[in-house]
Amino acid sequence: MEKLKSPSFQFYSSDFMTGTTFMTNEEVGAYIRCLCMQHQKGHLKEKEMIQICLNQEVLESVMNHYKQDDEGLFYNERLDFEKEKSRKYSESRAKNRTKSDSTNTCIYLMIDKTSNMVKIGNSNNPERRLIEVKKYYKNNNIILYAYCSNVPQKIEKELHDIYKDKWCYDEWYRLTEDDISQIISTYHMIIHMNSHITNHMINHMENEDEEEDINKEYIINYYINNINNNISSIEYSKLEEYINIFSSDLRIIVYGIEYCKMYKAYSINYLCRILNNWNKAGYKTLEDIKLNERKIAEEKENKQPIEVFDMDWLND
Repeated sequence: MEKLKSPSFQFYSSDFMTGTTFMTNEEVGAYIRCLCMQHQKGHLKEKEMIQICLNQEVLESVMNHYKQDDEGLFYNERLDFEKEKSRKYSESRAKNRTKSDSTNTCIYLMIDKTSNMVKIGNSNNPERRLIEVKKYYKNNNIILYAYCSNVPQKIEKELHDIYKDKWCYDEWYRLTEDDISQIISTYHMIIHMNSHITNHMINHMENEDEEEDINKEYIINYYINNINNNISSIEYSKLEEYINIFSSDLRIIVYGIEYCKMYKAYSINYLCRILNNWNKAGYKTLEDIKLNERKIAEEKENKQPIEVFDMDWLND
């Protein structure tokens, strides 16, 4: 099976709208077709540009966005730049994979829910890698599906070889459900639970008689679904730091996120200030925090009002 070219390239809508402000819809359509043809075929001949643009006026408008190389072929400079950036990224990932086949790592499967393509990769931290992959492809529909830890790095190459006939681009493959099941069973992979945090879970957390299985994955997903669905690596690292600090009761972090929501402060910095204050105060459990909140509320309620003397200064 012939390997497919990368099916996409980075498209910056704001830059495109600015650059095509004074083009007609017909000219924009021809321009987009030329970009797509260049992405798939490479630099274009003049007759190919003419065939797409159809008339001289449209051709001249599109040519304003193209340069000519040493061989007389036409190309869009920005598109060439994005293609080269993508190529270097893929090469860097390939070099990292070949550094040491004996190194133990984590092999993972990621699934693009839009295209149903599967990424077979390796990382020491697949959850962090998921964030990087989402940002690189600008696609929040990618999920971490399954993984196995402490396995030889060469397993990734073995899987790439096994499914080479289903390769699409980079590390993405067109796998069937049977393929995925086979990989999971063969390498004893763990299914990654990408659960959506609901109000029902929050209610469970608030009920002290019920225990919710709150772990690192729960915290990360809860943050993504309530604070920032495009979480950065910096945010991820800060959450990891506080997960370690409050490891005895991770409900504290969920409670902190609820504070952010209540005050509409959707910021990692605001959450860190809350958690840092609780840590400095020495709180170890959610009950400690709630007890202190009740004390403050009672103090406010029992605070004696200032006596105001009602005197008639004119008659007294």
